[in-house]
Amino acid sequence: MLATSRAPLGLTSEAVYALPELGLDISVELFTQRARAARPGVELPPDAVAGLCRHLDGLPLAVELAAARVQVLSVPEIARRLGDRFALLRGGVQVCRSVTARCTRSWSGAGTCLRRTPGRRCARCPCSPAVSAVKRRSGSSARMRCCFLSSWPVSRCSPSPRLRPGCGSGCWRPYGVQRGPAGGGGRDEEAVGRFLAWARDFGVAYHDALFGSDAQAAWERIKAEQDNLVLALRHALARTDNPAIAAVTAVLASLWSTGTSFPRLAALAADTGPPLSHYRPEPEYVEVARTAAVLGTATVFMGPGPRAVRQLVTLRRLPPAPPDTLMRATAIVLSAVPEIRPPGYDVLRRLCEGEGEGGSAQPLLSGIAECVACYVWEFEHDIDRALVSARRAVAGLAAVDNPSVQLMVHSRLSELCLRTARGEEAYEHLQAALKVLPRLGDGQDYISIRSLLVLACLQRGETDEAEDWLRQAESDNTPQEDDFYRPDLGGRAEIALARGLTEVGLGLWRGAVERMLAAGSLRGGDSGSTRGRS
Repeated sequence: MLATSRAPLGLTSEAVYALPELGLDISVELFTQRARAARPGVELPPDAVAGLCRHLDGLPLAVELAAARVQVLSVPEIARRLGDRFALLRGGVQVCRSVTARCTRSWSGAGTCLRRTPGRRCARCPCSPAVSAVKRRSGSSARMRCCFLSSWPVSRCSPSPRLRPGCGSGCWRPYGVQRGPAGGGGRDEEAVGRFLAWARDFGVAYHDALFGSDAQAAWERIKAEQDNLVLALRHALARTDNPAIAAVTAVLASLWSTGTSFPRLAALAADTGPPLSHYRPEPEYVEVARTAAVLGTATVFMGPGPRAVRQLVTLRRLPPAPPDTLMRATAIVLSAVPEIRPPGYDVLRRLCEGEGEGGSAQPLLSGIAECVACYVWEFEHDIDRALVSARRAVAGLAAVDNPSVQLMVHSRLSELCLRTARGEEAYEHLQAALKVLPRLGDGQDYISIRSLLVLACLQRGETDEAEDWLRQAESDNTPQEDDFYRPDLGGRAEIALARGLTEVGLGLWRGAVERMLAAGSLRGGDSGSTRGRS
C-alpha cells in the first residue's frame, strides 16, 4: 500500500521515503508549465526564471504559487517581491490553509519552532547547518529541538547530515527572521556568541587538518562550512573576538591556499592582520594562532613581497615549539626571514642543515628551509644552486604524506627543470605531482600541471604527446580567475614551432603576449601577485 502524508504513519512495517526538494531544472520546468497554463504567451526570461526558482528552495508549492502570479506580474517583478514572499505567495483563489506558503509554516510544528529560539537563531546563519551543530548550539529544550529538526528537510550529500534549505536565502530563513518576537536582541547576541563558540571549536579541530594525511576528507568538511565560517569571521571581527578570528582565519586560509584562491587569501590577511598582531593567545589557541600567522605571512610574501610585518610580529611573538609538524617547522623558517641576509645567508644555511638541539636531525625543518632556499638562490640568479635546493626539498619531504606538500615540491622542481631545459627530469616530477591531485581538495588542476607537461614533452621531443596533454588541459574544468591564466601557457604556439609552422607559432605567441599584457593592465600591474601565483 502506498500512502502519502506530511508525517509518517508510525507503523512498525512502514518504510518511509522522504521526498527531496526539486532540482533547479525541474523547478524551472514546473514554473514554466504552471505559468503558461495561467497566462498563455507570458514572457519567461530563462535567467530570471532560474533565479526565481533558486530562491524558492525547490518547494513545489512555492513554485506553483509564484507561477500563478504571472497573471498580474512579470517574472522579474515576482523575483523582486520575494523579499516578502509570504505576502506574495498567498491570496488569489480561495484555498484551504494547507496550500499557502505562510500557512504551511505557521500551523505546522516547524512554524511554531521558527518563531521561537532555535528557528530564529538558525535563520540568521548563511547556509545549512549541520544537524549536530543545531542540537549543540540552539540552547533550547530537547522537545523544541526535536520539533525543529524533524520539521526541516535534511540533506545527506555532505559529510554530515545538514538542514536543507535551512539557513540559506530561501523560504525558511526570512520566515524565521520575520516571525521572531520583538525585543530579541539579547537572545540574538546569545545566538551569535554560541555561533562563535562553534567556530572556535571548529578551528581548534581543523586548523591544520589540510596539512595531514587525510586532507581530502578534511577539505570536504571545511568546504561544507565555508559560508558559515565567513559569517563567523565577520561577527568575530565586529566583536574583536581574537580566538575566533585566529581559528577561522587558520581554517579559511588553509582552504583557500589549497585552491590557490589568492585574492581571497590577500583580503583575509589584510582584514585579520591588525587584530591578530595584538593577540596574545591562550594556551588552547596557540597552535591555531600559529597556523593563522604562518599562512598569513606566506600569503603576503607570495603577493606584494616581503611586507608581512604584522604577520611576522604575530608569528615571532608566539611561544617556541619544536619543528615536529609542518606548521611548526614552517613557522621557524618564516620567523627567521629577517635574519636571512646576503652575502653569506648563514641563518638559511643552518636551517637547511636542519640540526636541532644536541645535533639531532630535523627533516621537516631542513625540507621547508630548502623550499625557501631555492627561491633565494633563484633571486640571486644561481639556478644551479636553486635546483640543488629544490631536489633536497623533494627528498627531505618525501616522507610527508600530504598532497599539498608533495604538489608544492614536485611542481617547484619541475618549474626549475623546465627553465634549464631538463625536460626528462621535469616530466618525472610533473607526473608525480599529477598523481597527488585526486587527494587534494576537489582534485582540480589549479596550477596547470598538464600544461607544464606540454612543455616538458616538447623538450623531450614528444610533440604528439605534448598535443595530447594540451587537449586534456583545455578540456579540464579547472576554474580560471581571469584571462591571464589559460591552460595552453603558450603550449599551442610551441607545438606549432616544433612542427616547423613558424608563422603560425609566432602569431599564436603574439596573441598570448597581448592577452597577458591586457590582463596585467586590468590587474593594475600587480606583478608581485602574478609572481606569487606562478
